Amino acid sequence: MRRATRTIAKLFGVIAGIAGLEHGVFEILQGNVRPEGLMIASMGPPCVPEKVWNACEPAVTVIPSL
Repeated sequence: MRRATRTIAKLFGVIAGIAGLEHGVFEILQGNVRPEGLMIASMGPPCVPEKVWNACEPAVTVIPSL
């Protein structure tokens, strides 16, 4: 049981790390602009949430600049 729990925890950690890298890259590509609020679309303005399967990857930020 402990081995399975450890394996699942490692898998979630790897997935969270990859997702964090992806969000970071897309946010950096948006440039030095102020976000409109806490919830942002990490894919940037050209993305239309209603037309893509990932809804432009919503993210939460507390940093005043992307």
